[in-house]
Amino acid sequence: MTTTKQVSLHGRRLFLTKEDQLVAKGGIVAGQEDGPSIVFPAPDRVAIFDDFHGGAHGTGAADTGQAGLYFLVKCTDTGLKTSLAATANGVLRITSSATITTATPAGSSEVIVGKALQWKANQGKAGSSALRMAARIKTTAFPTKTSGDWAGMFVGFTDTIAHEVPIYDTGRGGDSGASAVSPASDAVGFMWGTGGDTGWRGVSANSGGGGGANDSGDQQVTLTTALPTANKWIDLEVELGSNSGDTGSMVAKFYIDGRYKGKLDSPVNPSVALAPVISYYDTGGANTFDIDWVNVSAARDTGE
Repeated sequence: MTTTKQVSLHGRRLFLTKEDQLVAKGGIVAGQEDGPSIVFPAPDRVAIFDDFHGGAHGTGAADTGQAGLYFLVKCTDTGLKTSLAATANGVLRITSSATITTATPAGSSEVIVGKALQWKANQGKAGSSALRMAARIKTTAFPTKTSGDWAGMFVGFTDTIAHEVPIYDTGRGGDSGASAVSPASDAVGFMWGTGGDTGWRGVSANSGGGGGANDSGDQQVTLTTALPTANKWIDLEVELGSNSGDTGSMVAKFYIDGRYKGKLDSPVNPSVALAPVISYYDTGGANTFDIDWVNVSAARDTGE
């Protein structure tokens, strides 16, 4: 295509070609101000968008098939299954049941994870938004923390494509102290669980300090304090980038339904390769967890 501009909307940063094609130097984003957005691929930006209209295989135990175009399914318990829902818009549905016998996050979880460790937090230049993941999700139940059944979810990035809940709730509320377990050495994202606070938390694990899982590099921040509404779609977005200035330190920013809710400094080791992941665990009965779409994007820079 030719890039000879026809109509300038913002200098040479955004313009229309003679073929009425919109050209933006940094890529194209669809969305709204203070609302969820989707980032598209561009010469300077790599991105995937999965709307779950095909590619999901298998609904039984220990399902290691494909979920959508870019994700794999991981589970071990016969009480869980994953399938494309018979609904409009394309939805991947995780279904739990009372037959779950392993009442632990690892044993009772269903996970969709990227097919390879292809993303790094240090992609991009200083002060830029290097790495981002957004997902639209819904669940039929958000049990309170007084429930005798454990349930929880994680949406974000992790350092393995194996079956694992990267970070899960252990029952302590607030932002201080060790109130989450991190099987992953490097992970960052949204966590909700019945054992702790009623709202969403931003959590991370960082191996950059020389430690590993469940070490002093684990962090969390309270994003919301009210119990989320069941059967209501919610958009979760975590954005990793370098702080402006010369320090090169990393920051993770958390957005819910397009609104900024909090941040964590130095969330992960920026040189560790990551994969997008969504995990759901539930031992309380026949509940469903729906994923409408997932969008992952980063600067087209290896970070190496």
